[in-house]
Amino acid sequence: MELTEYFSNGDPFNLIGTLIAAILGGLVALYTIKAQPSSSLVRERHDLLFSPLFMTLEPILFSKIDTEVMEKALAIIAGNLNLADGSTLDVYRTCRSHPTQNSFMELCTYVNKNYDRSCRRLGLKRRNLEYRIAHRQYASKLSFILYVLALVLRFVIVAFVSIISILVLSALATAAYDELAAPQQVTALALIAFLLLNITRLISNSD
Repeated sequence: MELTEYFSNGDPFNLIGTLIAAILGGLVALYTIKAQPSSSLVRERHDLLFSPLFMTLEPILFSKIDTEVMEKALAIIAGNLNLADGSTLDVYRTCRSHPTQNSFMELCTYVNKNYDRSCRRLGLKRRNLEYRIAHRQYASKLSFILYVLALVLRFVIVAFVSIISILVLSALATAAYDELAAPQQVTALALIAFLLLNITRLISNSD
């Protein structure tokens, strides 16, 4: 069947629904690809930047400044400036120009956050709450409480949005499924599954 014949004989509502689903699927896929750095870059930054920084600072993380350890950490950043982003450069320059307790705590906060984020993106096991408490790896008790609350809130939001997305898409699929021809039903189911997967991935990977 020629394309013009399909457009003239096909149900316009089915066609429009298929096109909308395809466009939505494409947009979600495009956003997912652009929002997430490549796995090779994540691995390289973890191996050469975040992991060495964390291993260097962990013995005195959020403790009193040790200028010798701080210099080692800054040397790691200086040796991998090609992997540094704006936040990395900002912390580096602050610590280099003003090596104070406040700037050291800023460096600890940056490394503490980005090391865990890097581990999560690579599927590596992160430090649990018991480990952090045992080794006092938090800037203050208040910041640690806020961190725990943020984890709980993030879990609730991910679960809520995921459930709502599933319910809405399921309702839409149920309403439109019987109106579609057999080939379009398969396409619709595939697109819905694809949308659900990417929506959940976007929410869970958001920082």
